[in-house]
Amino acid sequence: MVGLKPWPARPGWFIALACTGGNGPSKTKVDGCSGGGPSTPLHAYIALVEKDEAGRPKLATPPVAVEATVDWGGSLLPSSPEAAEDPAPKDGPAPLPSAYDRLDLAPYHIAPGETAFGVRASWSDGYAGGFGWHSAILLYALVDGRLRQVLAVPTIALTFTAGEWHRDGTRDHEIEEGANVILLAEHLTAGHADLTVRSRVTRDERLFRWNPSSMRYAEALERGSHP
Repeated sequence: MVGLKPWPARPGWFIALACTGGNGPSKTKVDGCSGGGPSTPLHAYIALVEKDEAGRPKLATPPVAVEATVDWGGSLLPSSPEAAEDPAPKDGPAPLPSAYDRLDLAPYHIAPGETAFGVRASWSDGYAGGFGWHSAILLYALVDGRLRQVLAVPTIALTFTAGEWHRDGTRDHEIEEGANVILLAEHLTAGHADLTVRSRVTRDERLFRWNPSSMRYAEALERGSHP
């Protein structure tokens, strides 16, 4: 499946998201795709497209594989996907998402002339009598003429678990949820805005600053909370 959407940050340019494997196109999604299990692993690729003088589409950047390597440790969320909790093989691949849900075209102005956009990825788990759903945002930007992933952080956690049965046939259920928001600061590091990932529930924060060597954001040592 291939999805294409205009990129508001660059008029005349489009963001292309191509998926291989998985369950194929969805009638309800125009810019997302879902997985199909171990036999048909889901992979996604992203590129920027522009029109030439004749109005024909052409690649503006080479396609890059969407990397859904997300660190769920210290995520500020109450839970993480089951795949992230399992011991990973040494140097093995990160657990693939269950879906790439959509493109996030909010204008993340990370630097003068540089606007990032997001790919929303999610992991779905089935429990005995419940389910879990977790989401992360993967930010991409055009850096030095190349499309690069500049940030990957968890954003949402939702678990619905069943508890004890009652004599009348009803059953207790527990819902646990949390969400993070990304805030851009006025302070710049190496010409790029500092980013704060803040919990909507606890107000705890993670600070990310631009690393010019890796050309992406890295977590800073400072961490805090707000009353």
